Amino acid sequence: VHPIESLAQVVDGNELPRLARRVWEVHVDETIRDYIIRLVFATRRHKDLILGASPRGSHALYRGIQAYAALHGRDYTLPDDVKTLAPVILSHRCLIHPESALRGHTHVGILKEIMDATPLDIGELE
Repeated sequence: VHPIESLAQVVDGNELPRLARRVWEVHVDETIRDYIIRLVFATRRHKDLILGASPRGSHALYRGIQAYAALHGRDYTLPDDVKTLAPVILSHRCLIHPESALRGHTHVGILKEIMDATPLDIGELE
């Protein structure tokens, strides 16, 4: 018996539209939205990147944190959601200068550097 035949269905296909709606309804505070935009913009100005993330990258990160929050049973996002997912979602959307790669710089390292240099004003979170 092939292992694939032992797999069980984990969700009813009719349930998917409801789950998608639940993700879309997860609240993203304006401060977190602005933080995402500033992070993505910073990738376009970083000295070790030839190409930074595009607006599609910011959209993917926005939707990603909504899904991440929903999977963790929340109807709101946290700044830590951005910090957790930004390296995963944005790393393949950036192109490192060959010289920087030869010096050992990585996508994840550069994105962490950008996040460390980009403050989040949590005083305004609702």
